[in-house]
Amino acid sequence: MESMPSDTLSPWWGPVDLDLNTAACWNVGPTTLWAYRTPQDWRILYSSTGDAMQHDSSVETPLGVDRWEEMEAQAQADTAFTLHRHTFRSTPTTLDIQPVSADRSIVVRPEHPLSIPPGEEVTLYLSLPLWIRVVAGTTALEEVPSHRPSDTWFGPSTQEGELCYATKTAGRLRLTNLPLRPHRSVTPLRIRNDAPDSLPLERIHVPAPYLALYAADGEDAPTHLWTQALTLTRDKGGVITEVRIRTGPPRDLEDAVRIQEPRREIKSGLVLNTFRAIEGLLGTA
Repeated sequence: MESMPSDTLSPWWGPVDLDLNTAACWNVGPTTLWAYRTPQDWRILYSSTGDAMQHDSSVETPLGVDRWEEMEAQAQADTAFTLHRHTFRSTPTTLDIQPVSADRSIVVRPEHPLSIPPGEEVTLYLSLPLWIRVVAGTTALEEVPSHRPSDTWFGPSTQEGELCYATKTAGRLRLTNLPLRPHRSVTPLRIRNDAPDSLPLERIHVPAPYLALYAADGEDAPTHLWTQALTLTRDKGGVITEVRIRTGPPRDLEDAVRIQEPRREIKSGLVLNTFRAIEGLLGTA
């Protein structure tokens, strides 16, 4: 049995080949996911502790039928577990576990009041929860949130806007202060305020479905999963004139490997029209 200890940066994602009647287990932050292969179905079992700060990460494979039957019996007696069966004429040998950005935009609220003075430019590093995609062969079976945030509405009214997820951030300004959590990605947000007044950041709308994922390792990358960077510019008149999704990996991570495409594609890196300037990226209510 192979196992990756939780205090390493070894990736929890990637393909796993399983023989018939064997299982595998993934611990990804607060979520534990099991998979079991039979001749005609893949059985997927998962549960979550609900602790967003949990940072364990491990993979165990292969596991025998006894371990699986023990977990399956526990799942049948405990509503905290979810068990799904996916049937095939003949099950594919390979199960691919993939990190993917959230299926909705994420509204990030700073833990403490935050504003950018006139003429200043800063980069905030936002930590966002990931989803776990389970793929058998070439067939996507399901997706499991590593940590499911609460729901929130983002928009100028109840008739106009979108349903999003809500999370909080410490708004780290230095990478060295960023906690390492394997079930979360890092989104760099660069903001330039050319207006004569301060720019308050009360809520930040992150278009997660439009962001690709990158894997990075080494001294310049204190976490191993990143999204494309966002850039926001506020002009001298106080108008958000430019909102961009950077093409390619974040700055200083040019060697990062792109491991997941965005859920949705934008034809241009300019997303100002899509997110309607200040109504689309920043909120003050």
